[in-house]
Amino acid sequence: MKFIRALLILASITWPAVSNGEESFDFALIASDCKSTVSFLKLNTNSLQLLKADKPNFFCKRNSKVITCRLTYQDSEQKEEIRKYTVISDAPPMLLFSAESNSELTMVNTSELAGAYTSRIFDDKYMGYKVCSMTFMTQDQIKALSNKKN
Repeated sequence: MKFIRALLILASITWPAVSNGEESFDFALIASDCKSTVSFLKLNTNSLQLLKADKPNFFCKRNSKVITCRLTYQDSEQKEEIRKYTVISDAPPMLLFSAESNSELTMVNTSELAGAYTSRIFDDKYMGYKVCSMTFMTQDQIKALSNKKN
């Protein structure tokens, strides 16, 4: 219950439309845990590392095969971004969508209210993958929980 309360507070701060009832998104994905596996491009005993990663929050609206999400990060001052994704598979309760470059992949099980998010990261010093465990909730579910809280 503590996590749900934190989720509601986060949602109402991150997306103000939640608290004033505007129809702004169809569903939210809130990261509960994220890890990055990184391989540094220099051979030594620490070339491969498992690191804690920043936690993204997605507030998404779906229009047929296109999902547009407002992305923010927990515990970060980074500005929010708008990202577009393409639905790869929609076989309820499973939903799979990806960024155009396939650098990000998200899978959701709507009946379990859970999802997973992956993204690849690289530069001239390392390459890696971030994987996050996500909580899935529709806007209506967030509103209902918010009403119970009050």
